[in-house]
Amino acid sequence: MLFRVRGTNKDTHALMVLDVEAANRPAAQYKAEVRGMVVTSLEDITADAANRPTSVHRGEGPASGSTPDSGGMRNLIVFVGVLLAVAVVGYFMLPLVLTQQLAPPPATTQATTEPQ
Repeated sequence: MLFRVRGTNKDTHALMVLDVEAANRPAAQYKAEVRGMVVTSLEDITADAANRPTSVHRGEGPASGSTPDSGGMRNLIVFVGVLLAVAVVGYFMLPLVLTQQLAPPPATTQATTEPQ
């Protein structure tokens, strides 16, 4: 089983995190203490290690769509924000647009009747 052991170094008091392969929790704690750690917590990460996405190249990260937020919710929030901004601007600009005369009034012609 794989355990993540957290604690501090006995000599430098620096924080340490070790991933230890051991048969059980006490064995993992013993292995960490042998390496000079004062153990503060143990976490079984066997399932996490088995399900961890792997990449072909270093620094590549998990495949797209496999992360908890793959952009769907973020895109929705951005869309709603832009739509709200357009609605607010439209609400305040509509009275100005309606009161303006967008086209000039048609020229009025007076019909004159001349006697013949």
